[in-house]
Amino acid sequence: MIKINYKIYVNYLLAYIFFFIFFLSIANYIGLNRHWSSIYDQELTLTYNALLFNSGLLQEYVDHSAYFSILFLSIFLKICNIIGVLEIYKFNLLDLNNLDEGLQSIIFFTRIYSVTCVSFFCVITNVIFNKISGDKKCSFFLTVVLAFLSGTTFHATQLRSDLIAQIFFLLSFLNLKLFFENKNYKIINLIFFYLFIYCSILNKSQTFFYLPGILLLIYFISTKVTNFTIANFLFLKKKETKYILFFLTISYLFLKYLSDYPGSFLSIIFLIFNIFLINHFFYFIFKKNNNEIGNNLIVINFTLIIVFIFFKNFLFIHPSTNELSFFNTFTGILLSKKYIELAEVNNVIFFFSLITKYLISLYLTIKIIFFKINTYSVLIVLNILLLYIYKNDLKKNIQYFNIACIIFFIYIFSLNNLRGQFSYRIFSEVFLILPLCNFYKVLKFKNLFLILIFLSIFFLEFHKNNQLLEDSKKNINNLKRLCNTNEGYFYDWHKKIPKESFGNICKYNKY
Repeated sequence: MIKINYKIYVNYLLAYIFFFIFFLSIANYIGLNRHWSSIYDQELTLTYNALLFNSGLLQEYVDHSAYFSILFLSIFLKICNIIGVLEIYKFNLLDLNNLDEGLQSIIFFTRIYSVTCVSFFCVITNVIFNKISGDKKCSFFLTVVLAFLSGTTFHATQLRSDLIAQIFFLLSFLNLKLFFENKNYKIINLIFFYLFIYCSILNKSQTFFYLPGILLLIYFISTKVTNFTIANFLFLKKKETKYILFFLTISYLFLKYLSDYPGSFLSIIFLIFNIFLINHFFYFIFKKNNNEIGNNLIVINFTLIIVFIFFKNFLFIHPSTNELSFFNTFTGILLSKKYIELAEVNNVIFFFSLITKYLISLYLTIKIIFFKINTYSVLIVLNILLLYIYKNDLKKNIQYFNIACIIFFIYIFSLNNLRGQFSYRIFSEVFLILPLCNFYKVLKFKNLFLILIFLSIFFLEFHKNNQLLEDSKKNINNLKRLCNTNEGYFYDWHKKIPKESFGNICKYNKY
């Protein structure tokens, strides 16, 4: 009989309440009732699409595609309606003659939802830190440190798609770690590893580029594994099975490329490369443990395909699911050339231009991190210093893991620096805190270490966070900018709202 340790869940619940109160205080300080136009990209657009979801109308925002940010927000708004605190929870109920008031009544709850999500993000990181450190106090303190970092604090000020994508990304990382912690394979963790990475990519396509980092980190901390038990699935042992799997995968990718959607050959190559990467990761894991490689890899690939088929078809039960969401985040992922201003070039030029731009971004990232005293430079130097001091107390694989965390942080930061979005820092910051969990195990003055880390980050981030909050607090109303913009943002991203409805708001306010 499986014993359930309820105390663990109570601890995580208390941690969630703590972080919810903390982030709610921040959100309330800058104003939960700020005008709906104050953050129209992406807060307003995601809210509008959540209303479409609750009306069974097709999702319009498909670029990133923020699918789960919108889906969960639509559910949250529906719950608010059920408990009687919100009247307008779907597009059909939005009074287009009184659009200003209608949007204002909804945006308050969108900001509460954002606080709910960032609090959940902290609990997930708390779980991961606890898994690495094995200590509740250490994991909680380090999570508090992460909460003080500006990349996390930012997401209490507004709703963006990055947050849910990172939650799924960390859940994928956690499940792959759990997969290797069991004496016998727990197939459910493998399924969730694939499922959560798919969810993360669908929500924010750029997390596809972070997959190698998960595999690298887990490789160093994976434990001894055994073979899959496939006695009830003997068809997987047949030689023909691997050829069928290979044929189905390649056929699916190229049929997508040749479909009605304009495809990029580089996108297909990118997908094949990632499948190849996953196979090589598991190949080396099985090889170093002298496992039966062939059958195990067939199970790995079979699960990868089945989970994706189920994942995609299950989401299409919802009438608002848009096929373009999958195309922009999976099949045509490298068509996002617009993000690096290379829309009208061929594949070869695009590839080399992308590499050049990334190297420039990497150089700028190194300048930001190592040529200035900031939180990132302090954490990196601290990690390296502790690695040198305790090199005889840490196993080689743990040392490699800690170094890989720093490299992974720099890689993600420089990749996101191509666009320079401040909100993207939530993807990288956790990987500078993660190595500290391993050092905690060998430290003599554990409590002093946690206090010093907390105080250091608090003072390093205080000015940055204070400036962030003050800027957010001043950003009360952007209606004038939204009305006068030459780009037509409102009309481009909220197509079901008649132009005259928004135009009336601008006229009333004399913009």
